[in-house]
Amino acid sequence: MKKLVFLLFIFAALGACKKNSSTKKFDRLVVNNNWKLAKWIDQGVNKSETFEDYIYEFTDHKEFISVNSGTKNIGSWDTQDAKNPAILILNIGETTPEASIADDWKIVFLSKDEMRLERLNQNYEPGDECIFKKL
Repeated sequence: MKKLVFLLFIFAALGACKKNSSTKKFDRLVVNNNWKLAKWIDQGVNKSETFEDYIYEFTDHKEFISVNSGTKNIGSWDTQDAKNPAILILNIGETTPEASIADDWKIVFLSKDEMRLERLNQNYEPGDECIFKKL
């Protein structure tokens, strides 16, 4: 019986040490693909239609690129492991049309075709979200 309890303790300890793989999943599913902003709620305002023609890319060099009608804006991105979910940090510049997307976001859903983000910043309205769809 003592051996069984000891083995259960070892398996529980190993499970507790398991590292969150959300940032690795982000790298695998999102990086170096083209994405479209399907939905963007910013401070309670739906901005989805404004950015429907934009194409976004998250490069493996941590560049966050937006392209619209030949105009390219280059910012940066990074991820951080949190308990769950991972955090996506976006920077795109203060003078670009999508400047307010530059913030820290929780990655609340991630698949090969879709990424849903919720804003972490407390200075913004609750419910701010972005949904990217893979092209």
